[in-house]
Amino acid sequence: MNKNPYFCTVLFGNQSKLETETMKENIIAFLKSFNHTNSKVEKVYDEDDNLQSPYFYRVAILFEHRNRLHVQRFSESLIAFCLFHHMAIYED
Repeated sequence: MNKNPYFCTVLFGNQSKLETETMKENIIAFLKSFNHTNSKVEKVYDEDDNLQSPYFYRVAILFEHRNRLHVQRFSESLIAFCLFHHMAIYED
């Protein structure tokens, strides 16, 4: 059966370390609630990989399901989640 894909990139961070790490835990819990565990959360530094500089996280999400309605519910929930937590979301 044909699968319906949804691809996006979520960016968040450059705040206090506590807020950034809390946002990381929240996005991981959100994805886990949809049984989506194959997205990787990667840490990105602003300046030349300096470990003391502010950092943010990037999550590339590819969600596929044979039911188009399931994919639409996931995408709408993710957008609402990102808006609530002030995360940037870029749909491709």
